[in-house]
Amino acid sequence: MKKILLFFNPTAGRTQVAEEFLLSRINLTFPALENLHSHILKGENKSPESIKKSLDLFQWDLVIVAGGDGTVRRIVEVFIKDNYSYPLGILPLGSANGLATCLGMSELEEALEAMAANDSTEMDILTINDNICLHLSDFGFNAGLVAKYEQIEGRGMITYLKGALSELFENKPYQFNLQINGKEIQVMARMLLIANGNQYGTGAIINPAGRIDDGMFEILAFNPDGIDEIVNFFYHLMRGELKSCDFVKTWKCTEATIQNPDGATFQIDGDVERDVRKAKIGIMKNRLKVIINPSEIKKGSE
Repeated sequence: MKKILLFFNPTAGRTQVAEEFLLSRINLTFPALENLHSHILKGENKSPESIKKSLDLFQWDLVIVAGGDGTVRRIVEVFIKDNYSYPLGILPLGSANGLATCLGMSELEEALEAMAANDSTEMDILTINDNICLHLSDFGFNAGLVAKYEQIEGRGMITYLKGALSELFENKPYQFNLQINGKEIQVMARMLLIANGNQYGTGAIINPAGRIDDGMFEILAFNPDGIDEIVNFFYHLMRGELKSCDFVKTWKCTEATIQNPDGATFQIDGDVERDVRKAKIGIMKNRLKVIINPSEIKKGSE
């Protein structure tokens, strides 16, 4: 690696990391580096125009994004709009690092090691109405949990499970009308998931069949009813075995349309979107080259 561009979100997550520390670690990881340019995503420097200026400075060997899912999505939106094809590496510094976790990099040091090894894949990107989705989007209880999770001091699986349990008991089933592979399907679900990846940043494997580079995405309807099924949901979630549950339905797709007549809350990659009554979903196959850590990528039981 000779030329590396770093996009750094200084406000990502609850534990801030200094820019100087990141630059030092990158230089140590790539001793032959000739050019390391840092772009701080703050104020006007967060704009697509400013991001594009940095992308146009050189022919980069690697673009690194230091932040959470929202930061990564901001950069990838510019990649897609202006047709950039640089390899992308992620330093997981956000409150939620779902995509990085899917790629096998939940910690800073293992992400740097993966970049040095230079293993990569060409991941798919979903389109949902006028937005892109890199990882996971959903209607229903998890979107409510996303807002609550930001207010909770803890992180990790236990915190997620506590919040999710509370949301499931408060949440009611919603009606969804689906058009998938030429078929019209009506389902009732507490959560309807649109999945490119297979797990949340907590490590919970929500989509055991998911792969980010298979040219397809999954739609999953979750509708556990009563305490036994809710407990069952969390048990199988932690084991990556949700496909074995009777209250989970899964469809593999290359395009789909979802009608949301009950107005269930919707989120994309951790950002809550308001009043989405219809979602038209497509896929850009193998659109983004990303660094991965193959030895740490978790797979559920299919």
